[in-house]
Amino acid sequence: MIQRNEVLDRIITGRIRFQYRDSFLSDGSKLNRAIVALSNESARVRYDWRGPIMAFGMGGHGLDQRICRDLNPVDFRHLVDYFRTYTIDSDDEEDSDETENEYGEPKTSRLSKKVMGVKINCEGDQKVFGAPPFEEVEVPLLHPIFHNHDTSDIAALLELPILTAKYPPNKAWVEASPEDLRTRFECYYPFVNQAATFLHLTATKAAKDDPKSTWGWAPMRWQSKVGSVLVVRQDRKPLLPLHAEALSKYCQFHASRLFAHSMGEFEPEKPMTRDEVHATIKRPMFVVYYEKFRDDKQEKELDKGTILPIETPYDM
Repeated sequence: MIQRNEVLDRIITGRIRFQYRDSFLSDGSKLNRAIVALSNESARVRYDWRGPIMAFGMGGHGLDQRICRDLNPVDFRHLVDYFRTYTIDSDDEEDSDETENEYGEPKTSRLSKKVMGVKINCEGDQKVFGAPPFEEVEVPLLHPIFHNHDTSDIAALLELPILTAKYPPNKAWVEASPEDLRTRFECYYPFVNQAATFLHLTATKAAKDDPKSTWGWAPMRWQSKVGSVLVVRQDRKPLLPLHAEALSKYCQFHASRLFAHSMGEFEPEKPMTRDEVHATIKRPMFVVYYEKFRDDKQEKELDKGTILPIETPYDM
């Protein structure tokens, strides 16, 4: 999404989205010469844009815009300036005194840079394709998740802020009949992804102070039609499948019980206050939980000869 014109140094009034194939570097797509022409034919295009790109306008502000609008000449100017912003001469790049970006990483093209994330596979992908529940994936920095995403309140409280986004459902199980899924794959609810749902339990301060909020529950968009979900760390550090699994199970089997206690489900015990719940969901408590989780899982994996990573999420 284009929200700011760096050339004009101002926020634009109407947001502009553009879409492209995530796999354009590996699917045989050819260089998009229209982008080269817009960006100045004589300069080297910093990003190797390939294949077709579609641009369209969105009304209003924020990430959850739902009303599309036609582009106009002013929008086209913003598009041209956007691509020119990412067109620099190679000598300028080499002569720059800045060798690190804002995250302390060596400066490289954002197009070639990738971070390690995790795909949490839904029941459909697990049953039909044999995918593991938690799967390591490489995520380009140009992936839409870095500008259009959801987050996890609990992960933020644990000082492990993450970004999440749903994958499109796979046609192999979307278009299959329920009977075919049941008989061939023993798959009854292909969209179900409890690990991802529990990651999104509401625990914000606003929810803590609002008795009418969805405190302790996931928003409806994370309870229905979830499917497989991509997860990356907000700080762009590697996220291992083991870390994502520990975090989701902490949410499902530990944090959820704290929410239940605060809602009176452990009578005759006096319910925990929401402040007490917040005070419990903290980094030190998760470190204790994680060490036991890893040790228990490692013991089960020894027979397979699997050695799990020793690094905690905070060691990355």
